[in-house]
Amino acid sequence: YDCVIKNSRIFEITPKISKKIGILHAEARNKILGFSLADASVVCSAQAISAKIVTKDRHFKGFKEAILIKWLLSPFLKDNKIETFKYLYFMEKVWV
Repeated sequence: YDCVIKNSRIFEITPKISKKIGILHAEARNKILGFSLADASVVCSAQAISAKIVTKDRHFKGFKEAILIKWLLSPFLKDNKIETFKYLYFMEKVWV
């Protein structure tokens, strides 16, 4: 928790950003099935502060702010039983 707080930045969503969110949502929801107002908020917020979005959510594919990841589950076997799981993250470059 402390690590997240130390490396986080709180910023205000201004009326200008809110308008961009609404416009993006209206445009994208017809092209991207399931694209939500929250998705539009994340994209516009990232644009406002020049941030990247690291996600496995395919709703963000095609946005230059997005870095899509693939999660692979790799089980460690002991006596033919799965004991623990290790998550491996593979970066996938998003081409706009």
